[in-house]
Amino acid sequence: MKKSFIMPLMAIVVGVIQTLSAAELANVSSSSTVVPGEWNSNFAACKSYAESKGVPMLVFWSAPGCAKCNQLKNACNTDTFANWRKAKGIVMAFSEGVGTVKNFARNSSGQYPYLRLYWPAGNVDLRFTGRSTTIPANGATLEAKLMNCVDAYLKNWKPGSSSSEVNPPSGDDDENPLVPVVGPEWKKARKIWGSITDADGNVAGRVLVSAAKVNARKGTAKVKLQIVNLLGKMKTIGYKDLTVNKTTKGYLSGSIGNGTVSIKGSTISGKVTYENQTYTISSQPTGGALKDGGYIFALESAPSECQGLPVLDGTKYLPMAQKFTSASSRWTFPAKGTPRYDSKTAAFVMSTTENPSQLKLAYTSSSGYFKGQFIVYAVRGKTLKKYVATVGGYMVGTKGHGEATIRNVGSFPCAVTFDK
Repeated sequence: MKKSFIMPLMAIVVGVIQTLSAAELANVSSSSTVVPGEWNSNFAACKSYAESKGVPMLVFWSAPGCAKCNQLKNACNTDTFANWRKAKGIVMAFSEGVGTVKNFARNSSGQYPYLRLYWPAGNVDLRFTGRSTTIPANGATLEAKLMNCVDAYLKNWKPGSSSSEVNPPSGDDDENPLVPVVGPEWKKARKIWGSITDADGNVAGRVLVSAAKVNARKGTAKVKLQIVNLLGKMKTIGYKDLTVNKTTKGYLSGSIGNGTVSIKGSTISGKVTYENQTYTISSQPTGGALKDGGYIFALESAPSECQGLPVLDGTKYLPMAQKFTSASSRWTFPAKGTPRYDSKTAAFVMSTTENPSQLKLAYTSSSGYFKGQFIVYAVRGKTLKKYVATVGGYMVGTKGHGEATIRNVGSFPCAVTFDK
């Protein structure tokens, strides 16, 4: 009985192993003659061709026996992808396990397969992992995500052209990328502050682009991209040398996120992805002196319970529409309320409902950051348990957006608006 069970089990295991290692990328040449749109394993020839002719190159590095790598191989073997790569006309480099190619394509995630979209002539250098959850693009299938990603980052590439025929960006950025225009602003190091907004247009933090003085000989400058989140913590997304031009563009990545940044004069724009959220970068500043008058702080969602204990009277005592005043950017709140248990009515009563959650916030005009806290009361029989909600956010003009975080409970968006 035992032998008859083990033999089929071993056959299944062997079959699984064979499945994981069986996928092969189809139609891969090893010739020193590189044909754009066709896979080629001669990396040295591919890189030389791409750099000398100014043609974009997609590098696909696969680890032997890697299941995720095999999934991408199968996706690249479809007729849809084959027709796309031939029409795209870029260099398609593939490598299985070669260390030098791995180092060239490696990204900080440590997850295979490694891909790198490399186009110095078009100021594109993107490293990413070729998995459905990590390719920086949308799509119904794995091959669709990869195609959409390449299309998005190579939007200025004209199939069949060379570096001298790179499509210029639209609008004011119509300079030839191969003829750099270095403005006087690059003669010294500088810091450019801006803001990031979420998909709904709410400010989600500050952004800092640090640009070093241009290297006159190389025509490049080191650029660092950092964000300051709603908790007031600064995080570095990445930094690298970018080719300086009238509009300087580049892709930066690190262990916590990635982003594309565009610098034109003293303005910045682009996108940044951090903690699985993508934000829009703009030069719109946060902070400054606020208009005097009345304001309203409002939780946009609220907890109904805290660690299994119901919140006192639902949202009645939460700052769903808490009024306060600002004078010379100093925020003043009404008198704090204090709850107590009334044995006669067998209910909790609040000493005052002017500010029952004891909300208190402070605003810093130089950064636009506001922070503080309020109390959430949870009912435990005839007693209450206090939960402190920590608030952080930013003001742009007379509007603000932030987040209230309750430890071991959750985070809840909040807003500040001018009342009168």
